[in-house]
Amino acid sequence: MKPSNVLRELDDAEPGMILSGPVLDAHGETLIAGGAELTEAMLAMLRARGLERVSVLAAPPAEGDLEAERRYAQERISQLFRNSGAQPASSELMQSVRSYRLGEGA
Repeated sequence: MKPSNVLRELDDAEPGMILSGPVLDAHGETLIAGGAELTEAMLAMLRARGLERVSVLAAPPAEGDLEAERRYAQERISQLFRNSGAQPASSELMQSVRSYRLGEGA
């Protein structure tokens, strides 16, 4: 499964969270590079500059949650394609969506 981004209020952000992209100021200048691990000092600096939100990587699910998440994704894909029949284009699209959502293949 691919990591997902979560937009967090700055007051809800915590040291140790990983930025999903760069944090930019009002002029488009990079304040903190994407992929950086937030520290208390970084959070204080962002608050001082008046930023309200940051985009961070969602925490990876626990092992049991990961299996439940995969089952849910498979069930949801089956539901979405329930009326597609055996049409080759629909089958190919469903397989592409399944590969993307479940992080399988290239």
